[in-house]
Amino acid sequence: MARTLGIVGTGLIGASLALALKRRDPELHVAGFDTDAARARRALELGALDSRADSPARLNAGITVLAALKSSSAPRTAAALARKMSRHI
Repeated sequence: MARTLGIVGTGLIGASLALALKRRDPELHVAGFDTDAARARRALELGALDSRADSPARLNAGITVLAALKSSSAPRTAAALARKMSRHI
């Protein structure tokens, strides 16, 4: 079964991190979310992501990384991830 990593923030830093990890482990599935849907689509087109979600809570990833979030979206994103995590504890 493939491992899935979630990346929240798919701009330069998040997409670069995803590409580096996928280069190291080609079997890794990377799912991404960004508040800017066009940015997430572009990361998908570039091969940094294998799939994208419309919410950080819907990434369905074993591990989720927050990569360079805008300060305006960080609280909302962290709250969504905390709700998701609380269901699995």
